[in-house]
Amino acid sequence: MLLAAALLLLFLTCWSVIPAPIMLFFPLAAGGPELSPWLMGAAVLIGLFARKNRPVLAVCTLSLICSGVPLVSLLATRETRAAAFREVVMETRDAALDTRVRPIQTRLNVPYAVRGGTLHMIVYGPAEPGQYPAIVMIYGGAWRSGAPEDNAEFARHMASCGYVVCAIDYRHAPEFQFPVQLEDVQEALLFLRRHAAEYQIDATRLSLLGRSSGGHLALLAAYQPSLLPIRAVVAYYAPTDLIGGYEDPPVPDPIGVHGVLERFLGGPPARLRERYLQASPVTYATHPQPSTLLIQGGRDHIVKPRFARELQEKLRSSGTRAVLLEIPWAEHAFDAIFTGTGNREALDYTERFLSWAMK
Repeated sequence: MLLAAALLLLFLTCWSVIPAPIMLFFPLAAGGPELSPWLMGAAVLIGLFARKNRPVLAVCTLSLICSGVPLVSLLATRETRAAAFREVVMETRDAALDTRVRPIQTRLNVPYAVRGGTLHMIVYGPAEPGQYPAIVMIYGGAWRSGAPEDNAEFARHMASCGYVVCAIDYRHAPEFQFPVQLEDVQEALLFLRRHAAEYQIDATRLSLLGRSSGGHLALLAAYQPSLLPIRAVVAYYAPTDLIGGYEDPPVPDPIGVHGVLERFLGGPPARLRERYLQASPVTYATHPQPSTLLIQGGRDHIVKPRFARELQEKLRSSGTRAVLLEIPWAEHAFDAIFTGTGNREALDYTERFLSWAMK
């Protein structure tokens, strides 16, 4: 019985250090490092019950090592990330995070028109009257799936911190191809500008935030010429160079990067190079852009970390205030576990960055 429990634990923990070859195992690879303290605790507990059982102790030791590597890496590099953040974000007493927790209200299925139809958003905001900075949140899903309901725990948390969080929608590939998704985001921004007073939004303090393909759209929308004053953009593990991502996919490649990009853009870059360039945020990093926070998993097997590094370097060269926080051993979508070890740090920096950028 103990040996079976130890072997099951080892199966769960091994994905913290082994990349998932197919999407079936990807949730384990993304969740393992985030749950490392709990997995280490389980290994110790099983080991205590089997003190004289050498095979069980050996298996528990392997589990401890597998689950310990991400946690040790995270702790060992914490000061490096803190220094990178301080280099760009000069926090002051006035810009400190307002830690009051506010009651919130949620407005479901708020309709807004786009060319050719109607989409819906969810608006989370403080219940008490006032004008609040807004976070326009864009979900991920390889441009082919997802919904505004995604990441609701994050949205409610940020609303309780004093933001209006607008979780918007966009039409999906392959039925709708780029630039439809960007146009949908822009229409949502125009709707929010027109209805700012109704939703208690301070239209002079807008930020965009997205994950994966949503992070790509957030960066892309923030970097376009706009009548709206976008203060900041936060992108979690976002594709930033679509030609580079196509030509240098991750190994292993559980999502099938070539197919995802071809369905989104209509074909390969050999045939649609200009469209790939137009759809790549890195293309626009040639002049100052809104303050940018990039959050990237160090062992991401959907979007390689090197693309976030390259975007940050180009943004900094252009005069943009840009921060890259690389979470070691974190996989793509690591923040799906809201209380996970890596996400707690990413959330802390997101809160501090937005508090600074909005003030």
